Amino acid sequence: MIDGSAHFPKSLSSPLIFGPFGNNGGARLHLLRNLRSIRIDFVPDTDSHWAVKRQRSRLEYFVDVLKQHFDDEDRKSLLQELYVDVRIPGDRGRDRRYSSNGNPIPLPKDSEKFLFGLESLATLRGIKDVKITGVPDWYAQCLTLVIQGKGGDVLETDWPPLEVKRSKSTGWSSKKTSKVWVTTRKWHQPTLNWKEFAQRNKVEIPDDIDKFWGADTQTKKASPRRWLEYAPDPRGV
Repeated sequence: MIDGSAHFPKSLSSPLIFGPFGNNGGARLHLLRNLRSIRIDFVPDTDSHWAVKRQRSRLEYFVDVLKQHFDDEDRKSLLQELYVDVRIPGDRGRDRRYSSNGNPIPLPKDSEKFLFGLESLATLRGIKDVKITGVPDWYAQCLTLVIQGKGGDVLETDWPPLEVKRSKSTGWSSKKTSKVWVTTRKWHQPTLNWKEFAQRNKVEIPDDIDKFWGADTQTKKASPRRWLEYAPDPRGV
């Protein structure tokens, strides 16, 4: 299961996502290559941008481990079936999370903000039987085609950088201001161009699909450490 809660001591590349294969620091991960069928429960259980970051990173780690064995010339992976189920737990579900004081942690208000945490799956190839549930049908079709090795690669989305000012204290009453480049992509937006992939492969898309690459991202005031991420300086400096 890939959830959005913090894991100790490794949170972004947690071996706990592999269940019993991740015990003892992941000493049995090499046995994954013997599995013919894998099910991933992707559970958005925390209403937080950190939850999205954790789940994206954990799924990327999961894929990286699987690919190590896909590329092993001596013993290829036997994986033939991949089942991915995305589900927000109910108020009394077994996956509901609670804080240290016993209060329930708020569940996500908008499941769409967790959709593109699944993008890491797009680097898998050649799995024969793929089933993805709990996401919009157009997105499930696109992911399925990619993982099966059909339809070509998914292109990256070109998010333009934005120069913003950052201030930090340098003494008792003084501050230093500097300019840095950040990406205009919000934490929940896609890194890949799924719209172009869907159109290229004749997958029916919703009329409002452009909302995932919303133009408001380009004009929003840049205060938000919450939604801006650092990007390379486009001048190469």
